Amino acid sequence: MPSVLGFLNYDKPYFAFGEDAVTKQKEHPYAICYNHPQYQIMTNNEVILYDGERAATNEIERYLQAYIQQYISRMTSNRLTADK
Repeated sequence: MPSVLGFLNYDKPYFAFGEDAVTKQKEHPYAICYNHPQYQIMTNNEVILYDGERAATNEIERYLQAYIQQYISRMTSNRLTADK
């Protein structure tokens, strides 16, 4: 979504998980998806599968867990909007 909104020159506040992939270059790019029954996080040099059960063992797994927690928290409290 951020890439599409960037392409459209949308300048109003919005909330999204992710960044504009066209105009913003991240130092450590990643992608997260859910492929039932596992979450996946992909970076330049690794793919990690997370089933929601085992404990995180490295920084990228902990980042994925935090990402999932943030998403679920915002969904259950109806806060998937831009913060003011």
